[in-house]
Amino acid sequence: MRLTLSQLTFAAALGLAVASWAIAVEPKKGKEKPKPAATEEEDSLAELEKMFVLPDSDQADDYVKFVDRIMKFRPNTDEEAQMLNRKKPLALRKAAEKIIKLEKDTKSDGYRRANGILVIAEANELIQKLAQTDDGVPDEKLTALVDKVAKHLSLGEPGQEEFELARDLGMAFEQLGKPELARQAFESLSKPILAAKDPAIAKEGSRLAGMALRMGLKGKQVDIKGKTVDGKEFDIASLKGKVVLVDFWATWCGPCRAEHPNIQKNYETYKEKGFEVVGISLDGDKDALKEYLENEHVKWVSLHDGADGDLAVKFGIIGIPTMMLLDKEGKLVTMSARGPELGKQLAALLGPADEKKDDAKEEPKKEEKTEEGAK
Repeated sequence: MRLTLSQLTFAAALGLAVASWAIAVEPKKGKEKPKPAATEEEDSLAELEKMFVLPDSDQADDYVKFVDRIMKFRPNTDEEAQMLNRKKPLALRKAAEKIIKLEKDTKSDGYRRANGILVIAEANELIQKLAQTDDGVPDEKLTALVDKVAKHLSLGEPGQEEFELARDLGMAFEQLGKPELARQAFESLSKPILAAKDPAIAKEGSRLAGMALRMGLKGKQVDIKGKTVDGKEFDIASLKGKVVLVDFWATWCGPCRAEHPNIQKNYETYKEKGFEVVGISLDGDKDALKEYLENEHVKWVSLHDGADGDLAVKFGIIGIPTMMLLDKEGKLVTMSARGPELGKQLAALLGPADEKKDDAKEEPKKEEKTEEGAK
């Protein structure tokens, strides 16, 4: 997450993630091996080159082993890493096509992985085209891609890789300006993952469903219930009649902390006009949260949820800060109320900032001067 979910490369142009069989590989970390002599290095690269030559076989298992061999290989030098990243995608794709053609058991692990490789390859191509031009890919093709991913998920029990593929496809659509397609993708692909036997994976399915929910919330009522840091029950309905900023954040999140002075300033300016803030912390360490709230003199409502808490999952929170600005009826106005935009939105919903406090500060000075003059 902009939280700290580890993500792999979806398409270089986007910096999004996909399942681990399609990642670019870096050299091993740790103790560096001495650089080989030029002839030894050339021999090493020549041997590596042979690894990408497809077997001449009519057995699907031979191509499955070929895929596994490439996936298990870890480079020892930058040159090897560069060759692996350059040759790996095409080699995997060709092997996957052979497996799909030769494997009779469509429920086998090999068939499923091969199908995933081909789905990801197609996704990369379409996403890159979409990134290059506003109308480079018809929505029908993107919808068909979602259907292919859904079919892929149905081939077996979904795991972490399948969740990441579903999540990142929707994220790619969203970042490329296709919010409705993204919402539909999250909604559709969440269903097979919700049905996973592994409770942890099923919970990720709930998170996907939450992402779809969040993306369709504009103009709708937002229901939030939880416990404050002090353990008291809280229901956002108690703030009806006020404009409310709901802030998903954490003390360890730099951008969240950087935004807090802006929230504080607007809170002080608009509180008397009917502005409230509900902070929902995804911190794992509750004591660290309490210490931060005390040191920063945070006066608004603070809930402690955690990265995998009910509210984080319900609203599909995968990155923080995530903010929801609600109107007096408790309906979502925008999810872009950060920085100067927060003040603009509050002025539109509550009227211009009240400057009477500044006038009040000046008034006693005038009286004081008058009294001194009288004396």
